[in-house]
Amino acid sequence: WSSDVCSSDLGRKRGVLAGTVNFFLWILSFLYGAVVLIRNFLYDKNFILSQKNFDIKVISIGNITWGGTGKTSLAKAIAKLLKTQLLRIQCFEGITAEQVIGEFNYQKQLIAIELTKHSKDKDDLDEYNIFSKEYFIARPLLSALQSEVPVVLLFDEIDRADEEFEAFLLEALGENQITIPELGTIAASSTPIVFLTSNGTRELSPALRRR
Repeated sequence: WSSDVCSSDLGRKRGVLAGTVNFFLWILSFLYGAVVLIRNFLYDKNFILSQKNFDIKVISIGNITWGGTGKTSLAKAIAKLLKTQLLRIQCFEGITAEQVIGEFNYQKQLIAIELTKHSKDKDDLDEYNIFSKEYFIARPLLSALQSEVPVVLLFDEIDRADEEFEAFLLEALGENQITIPELGTIAASSTPIVFLTSNGTRELSPALRRR
């Protein structure tokens, strides 16, 4: 009798798991079909490549015990369908703003300083020259905002980053711009399609969810 009960419980658990997986597959199939229809319509109208103001942001939250549910693959599929670039930021504990925005090319700055030492015109170099865009190495977030056509920007496992990093993202997600002290505020040339994935290791802030 006990073995029948165990078999019954095991069968019930398998049924629940199969039903849940099928539900996720149905959702993905639905989204895939919707994107295909929208893509076909927009491409027929020669619209997508000239449109720069997509304001689409998706937060996909999974469960820490269940991996491989297709959250990252969804962003990849959208980029492939729209024939645009996918810029991926893999989040981790301790990730900083500089690692996703960019940083100044220190070696290039040093070379420029050395060259101007032999120049007769001392105005060739000042702090505004070496701290210009020419000396800045752009990382995925800045690259996405500066792209002439919308790209897919993926923040993978955003829950692994800390709350300070979330706070930094609010300007980029809410206003489509970032501020770099030496360069000022840089507004987006086009609005990226943003995906944020989470495995539920911690709660995301309400401010981030609103963006």
